[in-house]
Amino acid sequence: MREIHEAHKDKLTIISITTDTEKIWKDGLERHQFPWVNLTDYLGMEGYVSRYGIRGIPFYILISPDGIVQKMWSGYGKGSLKEKLKEIF
Repeated sequence: MREIHEAHKDKLTIISITTDTEKIWKDGLERHQFPWVNLTDYLGMEGYVSRYGIRGIPFYILISPDGIVQKMWSGYGKGSLKEKLKEIF
């Protein structure tokens, strides 16, 4: 994600949402120093992810600058996010 953020920071906003507990989330923020927004509500799978219908993690939503959802998918495969971004950029 850091590589993608650096490569596309002028045209891509990354917001990550975690299901971590407060301690794990705060430790992770301190350790990783994310250059993008990282959110949690401390409610695990019952919080943000439930509200937005997320069933698998990681879950990605690519939204255009004019607010239109371009793609949504869950799961991770090496290079999958870069491939999806190639379709847009």
